[in-house]
Amino acid sequence: MRRFRGVGIALVVVALYMAGFLVYAQHDRPEFIQDRIVVEAAERACAAMTREVGAVVGEPVQAIRARNDAVIAMIDTVRAVGEDRIEDDRPTAAWLDDWRMLVDARARYADDLAAGRDPEWAVPVVDERPITERMIAVELDCAVPPEVAEGR
Repeated sequence: MRRFRGVGIALVVVALYMAGFLVYAQHDRPEFIQDRIVVEAAERACAAMTREVGAVVGEPVQAIRARNDAVIAMIDTVRAVGEDRIEDDRPTAAWLDDWRMLVDARARYADDLAAGRDPEWAVPVVDERPITERMIAVELDCAVPPEVAEGR
């Protein structure tokens, strides 16, 4: 009888383990943007932004500002899916905030250039990592264009 009790306990433990595994396997991966609607909107908007950024010509200050406008349009397009949807897919808000932080840094850089200063460009860093590393970690088909990452 003891032997059957031990087998029963083992079966219960295995069943609980499997149930836990199934629940975990279906949860929202905190580092990836996974909401299908957000992913589609972000990747479409990113493709449009990348085309616009690549088409910009002109002197540096104007080019930086025009490219920033393209990034801001992308951010606005993604936000149009709705704040509830963005908040439900955890990394989306942080990803959009990183894009905004990059735009703000580029705007300050352009302002310094326009004022005749000779600023050095640097991608913003958070937790000792360039934000561009975090931006690609969300698993979207949306690389930061070199012109944007390089402060051009």
